[in-house]
Amino acid sequence: MTYLLLRIDFSDDPNCNWCTNKLRSGKVRVLQDANGREVQAGPTCARKNASNPNERVPDLTKATLELEGDEPPVGPSSVTPPKGPRTQGSGGLSVERQEQIRRDRAESYLLLRVEKLVGYKDVLFPRLQVVYQRYLDKALTEDDYNYLDNLMAKTKADRPKLSLRNLQATYACHYWIERFLEQDPKPFIQSLQAQLKDRLYLTPAQVGKLNECLSEQKRPLEIDPEAFVR
Repeated sequence: MTYLLLRIDFSDDPNCNWCTNKLRSGKVRVLQDANGREVQAGPTCARKNASNPNERVPDLTKATLELEGDEPPVGPSSVTPPKGPRTQGSGGLSVERQEQIRRDRAESYLLLRVEKLVGYKDVLFPRLQVVYQRYLDKALTEDDYNYLDNLMAKTKADRPKLSLRNLQATYACHYWIERFLEQDPKPFIQSLQAQLKDRLYLTPAQVGKLNECLSEQKRPLEIDPEAFVR
């Protein structure tokens, strides 16, 4: 069966769809089969089984740091340069590579606002739902990418709490707070959840407390304490 690499995301399920190696870090590659079913894998199995192993995909875990890598990465951090002529753009990157990065950022932003942070104040509005449906149908247009680019630029300037960087930090904390509350609904973690939903922000000290919880679970992963926009 053919599988398509969709994104890099968080998961507390340690099982890979293909092998018995445990996925310890909490970061997984999400793939989709021809029937639309999503499965997860580590970097090596994703590379072996995806039809697009070197394609840039949305990485929703960028507010985190891996403390010890189990395997070489696959996806955004290890893209194979396109074959053929390379027209140089800014920073020495090819025009094709810059376009891949641009689309990856736009799709990540769309997923954060429509899918991953449902229920957060001011994150979702109707036009984004329309663009998201085209994303699901694999029919995003150049106008859609331009719209998302402009929205990212506007929020970065005028509403930084809704910027890509801040939403990446919010999602990382949101995901692990939800997992910790499922295991043990401590009042302190509940207070972090309430503040995050109200302000889209945690202090570096509060993020440090979440990292202590991750360390207790022996995950080689931590959230960057400086990930939020101040």
